[in-house]
Amino acid sequence: ALRPVARDIVRILWFSEQRGTHIAEAKPQGPAFNVNFLPYFSNRLAIHAGNLSLEIRDLRREDQGPYRAVVDIASDPTNPRAFSYELSVRGRGQEGDGSSGGTTHRPGGGERGTSTGPPAGGAPLTTAG
Repeated sequence: ALRPVARDIVRILWFSEQRGTHIAEAKPQGPAFNVNFLPYFSNRLAIHAGNLSLEIRDLRREDQGPYRAVVDIASDPTNPRAFSYELSVRGRGQEGDGSSGGTTHRPGGGERGTSTGPPAGGAPLTTAG
């Protein structure tokens, strides 16, 4: 769990395994987060300052797949921590209304709402809007 080392986090990189690259970066000590590396995710990503979770807005079916968070810790700089998630996107609401919801699956764990985030107590943190 990241909570005990939260003050020790130097950087978190979020990767889309399907896209083959990092999609967002946060340096908690810095003034801003970078979330517009890929045009595909343009204006759809946010990193929440409180828990460094990644929110993907306006989910598309193509967004589903594996994601990974790599966390650099100041007290152990040669041993970054990696967390893997599987995002499933399913339709929600009435057909054709364009709304959708998502679920993150952590191997061996439960499921939660529409975004992925670092684990707390073994389960993914999520935010919904």
